[in-house]
Amino acid sequence: MRLLFVSDIHYPADHRVTFKLREAVRDGDVVVVIAGDVTASGYLHHLERFLRLLSRARMVLVVGNHDLWLSRKMIRRGYTSLDKLRRISELCRKYGARVLDTEREPLDLGGVALVGSVGWYDYSYAEGLGFSRRDFNRGTPYRGCEKSLYGRLPPCPAWHNDKVYVKLPFSDEDYVRRNVAEMERKILAAERLGLDVYLVLHHVPRRELVKYTGDPLEDFFKAYDGSPLLGELAEKYRRIVKAVFYGHVHDPS
Repeated sequence: MRLLFVSDIHYPADHRVTFKLREAVRDGDVVVVIAGDVTASGYLHHLERFLRLLSRARMVLVVGNHDLWLSRKMIRRGYTSLDKLRRISELCRKYGARVLDTEREPLDLGGVALVGSVGWYDYSYAEGLGFSRRDFNRGTPYRGCEKSLYGRLPPCPAWHNDKVYVKLPFSDEDYVRRNVAEMERKILAAERLGLDVYLVLHHVPRRELVKYTGDPLEDFFKAYDGSPLLGELAEKYRRIVKAVFYGHVHDPS
């Protein structure tokens, strides 16, 4: 059995990636492991179409922040992104795919276990740039244009879409702590079973893996790249966590 790790497919933005995956899974016993952002805009019908195209593949994934985006209809109906996560998990199971975020136990692939989640962020990667928590909660370093996120004022120069389309019942900092605690529980379960662990994340586990530009207005958005808590978890259990895979930053190096 071979593991094929990919991330940030952003279906259907580039169909060539999907077709390359289809070719890859024809060559034998391959498990495709996706480190988040399967979809570009979080639409469930896009996810289902992707799952159908890869229906021959054995597929394991964690969700990415794009996958947790809610449609305006979902927002109006009071859905949270955790409701969306449950729907993603149900849809994936329909097509034989597994979502590590919602698995109750480490996923045993025979000698090695997969443990993972979206990870999330706590704004710490943008510490020291002169911005406040309020700025990060607003999703933009540009003042006076919050309402333009909803089209009521001229366009804002830049903003982070999670702050428009992700709705959590708690803070971002709390979400990453919850995810770390749940992954730790599964790592310990894998250890009791005598399994090594591959940790699969969407967000970046260490600050030194983030590339800064030196421009505070651009580097503001590094706040949403990840959290050191993710890397600290891997380091704490380095005796059994043999590899960490992540996506989100689209860095081929």
